[in-house]
Amino acid sequence: MQNCTLQDNSPGGLLVSHGSIAEIADSTITHNYDGMLSDNATIVFRGVVKVNNNRNFGIGAGANATLEVSEGSLEASGNGGNGINLNGAFFSIGCFTDCRVTANDNGVDGMFLGASTLVTLGDGPPGSTAVTAMNNKGNGITLVTAATLANIVTGRYTLKGNTMGLSVGDASVVMVGGLDVEGNTIGLLSDGAGSLNLSSIPPNPSVVRTNRTADADLRFGTRITVDGVAFGTPLKCEPTVLSRGTTKCP
Repeated sequence: MQNCTLQDNSPGGLLVSHGSIAEIADSTITHNYDGMLSDNATIVFRGVVKVNNNRNFGIGAGANATLEVSEGSLEASGNGGNGINLNGAFFSIGCFTDCRVTANDNGVDGMFLGASTLVTLGDGPPGSTAVTAMNNKGNGITLVTAATLANIVTGRYTLKGNTMGLSVGDASVVMVGGLDVEGNTIGLLSDGAGSLNLSSIPPNPSVVRTNRTADADLRFGTRITVDGVAFGTPLKCEPTVLSRGTTKCP
């Protein structure tokens, strides 16, 4: 599907399911109830794709769905619910040159991952892939139910102006550089997380600072390892939290 506009449909602008494979390029999906829905299928995004201003989800991907941004940009902004809502799905962002995923100004979370994986891949230079979740009424990114977020060098995650920048429940995060969490009510909230491994590298530094209530609020058995990440204030930790590295619980 190339150079198309899907609008004013209910329940959704686009459904991809039952083992289908779709490639979407330079298209707009807007003012539907859900922008697009997928399960047990593969969707590849190319060029400039906008899934904006839908009444509920922008993108909803269920069991065994695979989403891939291999070049260009994908935007899911201004939707009434979550911008990108994943349940049992796999989402990869991997470009040889610059690519962007944006989930701003949504009515709930920018991205919600339940039992899903979000991974930043690619052979570009550090920080060449930009993932942005700003000014959402809920959280920038929410991870629950054994979800995984993995970024190795190439990604730059900017989470600003949300209720919580990054909210981690029963889930895991590996972030090697590229975490920028500022100006949220809480920067990082972790409650019962499997593990958080946060590091900063010189060409793609990581910072968690200038959040209004706390930069990091760690609860109920969270395990966190920090290597060089700049926190603006000391970690706020319950007694059950295990921490190590360059920044630890008081």
